[in-house]
Amino acid sequence: MNLSPNAKALILHHEGFRGRPYWPGGNSGVTLDFGYDLAHHSPTDLWADWAGHLKPDYLKRLQSVLGFEGVKAHTVVEGLRDIKVTRDMALAVFEKSSAPKYWALTAEAFPGVENLPVDAQGAL
Repeated sequence: MNLSPNAKALILHHEGFRGRPYWPGGNSGVTLDFGYDLAHHSPTDLWADWAGHLKPDYLKRLQSVLGFEGVKAHTVVEGLRDIKVTRDMALAVFEKSSAPKYWALTAEAFPGVENLPVDAQGAL
């Protein structure tokens, strides 16, 4: 994976930072920063990605909403607003987990993506 500083800045800006669980709308699930949608992660993912950052009782609460989407996610997010995520936590999870995961999905969807300029790779 070759994520340029410009591409990383674009992604982080687009995903935004809120500092606590939120629901971005539509069919999304409860989301942590930077765009970590709990509707699309397993319990194994959640614990592997966030265990070094969030307390176990927070992770158990977040695990209970894995897979929730749309209105269902919207109805539960208020009960999770006391869980705080720092920018450093979110950035660590983005770099360790999210960026590599989505790079692999991008490379699968767009064979040869690694031959594009690095800013274009990151935009995809």
